[in-house]
Amino acid sequence: MHFDIISLFPEAWHALEHGIVERAQQTQLFTRTFWQLREYANKDDGRIDDRPYGGGPGMLMQYSPLKRCLTAISDTHPHKPWVIQLDPTGTTLTQDVLSPLLNKPAITLVCGRYEGIDQRFTDHHVDQCISVGDFVLSGGDLPAMLLVDALVRLLPGSIGNALSKEQDSYQTGLLDYPHYTRPSTVDGHSVPEVLLNGNHRDILRWRRTQALGRTLEKRMLSGQTLTLTDLELLNDYLTKRHPTDKT
Repeated sequence: MHFDIISLFPEAWHALEHGIVERAQQTQLFTRTFWQLREYANKDDGRIDDRPYGGGPGMLMQYSPLKRCLTAISDTHPHKPWVIQLDPTGTTLTQDVLSPLLNKPAITLVCGRYEGIDQRFTDHHVDQCISVGDFVLSGGDLPAMLLVDALVRLLPGSIGNALSKEQDSYQTGLLDYPHYTRPSTVDGHSVPEVLLNGNHRDILRWRRTQALGRTLEKRMLSGQTLTLTDLELLNDYLTKRHPTDKT
């Protein structure tokens, strides 16, 4: 997989030069190229923004520098890259959004700044807009880094133990269950007894119960198909968490 990253601040991406993403890059699981948008500016001073038509606060990134940069990127690939604009109006980034992107050998990330991007560029040259949540950031670099980090984790070989990815939160639509490590008691707080008895069937049942209950309380279980056993586990979870409530 190759990422072409259109950015005004490519130096910000040093943040990903650590851990899983850095190891994946060193082993060529993915490659990336940064494109400094100012090099494609209309003017010699490198400015790529201008005032919006109709008035209003802020400045907009111009169509022409973005188009020239994207054309230069496309010229380096045998086929058109998949173009993603990080944008608050886009589809919220989830595991389900990530999965189809694994089939894209070349992805171009457009990292916006200022008040936004000339809509004509988005309408005619962007394949997908993605948001990382209902809040405002100073630009698209941080959301693009989140996207790259999340996507690289899914590449085969990026993580030593493949089961780690399969058991991540959201992979099955559920939040993860709680985790505990040694020692078994610290500051008077003990690990749940079920995790210490060595009965793997009981442990799996406990983990499923916790995942279902946590998701219900924090995210709701919309879109989940629950079995009769799941409903029993949920009832047990709620009874223990809220013993005075009728379930």
